[in-house]
Amino acid sequence: MIWGLKRIIKYALGADVRRRNLAVLSDDTFIVSYPRSGNTWTRFLIANLLHSEQRVTFANIEQFIPDCEAMSSRYVKRVPRPRIIKATSISIRATESDYIVADPRDVALSYYDFARKYRRSTIIIP
Repeated sequence: MIWGLKRIIKYALGADVRRRNLAVLSDDTFIVSYPRSGNTWTRFLIANLLHSEQRVTFANIEQFIPDCEAMSSRYVKRVPRPRIIKATSISIRATESDYIVADPRDVALSYYDFARKYRRSTIIIP
């Protein structure tokens, strides 16, 4: 009962995060990759190609290609279709897939540098 009440309150306030409960629609396109492997760069590239009439910045990238793991469920539901969505840890079953793969050595160095920058004593590999 308490869990359900918490969920309702979070949804009403727009504070619930979509993560693994994302309703995948038939026309959704996902950009999925391991953290620190070029996902943000790819988002900017695609957003600039699709929305060349507007300037894409860190301040407005979420309106073009939202991160489903950082945005509330209400926000993700309001994204106009067809949606392009960024994710890092959700499992998506697709009949057709295109993959962008980064060199694992570069990813490991980038992740290490990121962890060191924010002074994390341990690196947790998802």
